[in-house]
Amino acid sequence: VKDGKELSVPVALNQGLTLWVRGDMDATAFETTIDFNEHYRDSALQAPLTEGTEVGTVSASIPADTLGYIDDSDHDETAGLITTQTVEKANIFVRAWRGVSNFFSNLF
Repeated sequence: VKDGKELSVPVALNQGLTLWVRGDMDATAFETTIDFNEHYRDSALQAPLTEGTEVGTVSASIPADTLGYIDDSDHDETAGLITTQTVEKANIFVRAWRGVSNFFSNLF
């Protein structure tokens, strides 16, 4: 988290995901895809962040399930990815020190 008191923030799904798995398939052979919101895709999360901020989505699918469904839909499950803690902005001295230390660490 850029300019935050903490440098990272835990995230979680805002709802559970359910996938139907046939009996002849491996139940652990699913794939997940994380898609960050456009605002967060190319840059770090920016402090301050409030708890419950949606930063993206998570999709789960079973690629081995090639039979399809009667209604011809893909049946990928999707849920929102939200922050589980509030991250306050760090004070000016902490941000300045991080800037100086990043500058020197990039030199070497």
